[in-house]
Amino acid sequence: MLEAIALLEEISGRALDVSHTGAAKGDVQRTKADVSRIREATGWQPRTSLRDGLERMWSWASGRVAAR
Repeated sequence: MLEAIALLEEISGRALDVSHTGAAKGDVQRTKADVSRIREATGWQPRTSLRDGLERMWSWASGRVAAR
């Protein structure tokens, strides 16, 4: 999550107002996005990097907010 926040700050060109709080009820304690098993089983792999996906999402969201 911290990596995504840092990338969004770079993409947006500003510091984001982030509040670090305790875990919410039902939060997973540890997680790791690892596609190696699905890649081995099917040959699938992601085509979009985290940075590219966040840049697209930021552009889309910024356009929606500006349109209101």
